[in-house]
Amino acid sequence: MRRAIREKEEERLRLDGPLKRNLPLIAVIVGAFLVGPFLGEYIEEYRAIVLEVRGDQVFLGWGERKPPSWEGHVMGRSGDVLVKRLGSRSLSIEEPGEADGALVKLHQRYNQRYSGVVKALEAPLRPGSPHVGIITLSTGEELRLPVWSEELAETIAVGKKIEKMPGSWDPKVVSSQGRGEVTLERNGRRARGGETMEESGAQ
Repeated sequence: MRRAIREKEEERLRLDGPLKRNLPLIAVIVGAFLVGPFLGEYIEEYRAIVLEVRGDQVFLGWGERKPPSWEGHVMGRSGDVLVKRLGSRSLSIEEPGEADGALVKLHQRYNQRYSGVVKALEAPLRPGSPHVGIITLSTGEELRLPVWSEELAETIAVGKKIEKMPGSWDPKVVSSQGRGEVTLERNGRRARGGETMEESGAQ
């Protein structure tokens, strides 16, 4: 009888030992799960710009932090800068300041409206760089447009008309291609009419 009691006590001690030794670590892990989300709200800080508002959804531009995203239950109008400061859970709305140059450019690009005709196409200056379209705008000004969009690269051509509307990142071609136009090819060559030529010979 005593032997059975002693064996049960030894078994209990074997089970309780690791639990007691690791109790502080377990408490820290459980505490982290409980307070982590609330603590994250206090230590996070950022500045973001309102690109567009649709009902209760706001399209925010984060600059270099991350891609733009739609967020719900956020106040603000297009062009406002939302500021989240360290140690605070609330957002404040501010006018763009000197430190918000990249955010302002992002807002301008997304909300630009213009139209024009493609005057020329320049080859990339180095590997990984885009072609550049030289656009004569309807205002008479000239715009240098990096052609990053695959859709635009497949349709843009010298002589074509393009149009950029607010709420989009890139312009779209709105006129059909005619003979003699220089277009961009995905293999890095240009085509004029039915003839294909090397980039170095396309001006």
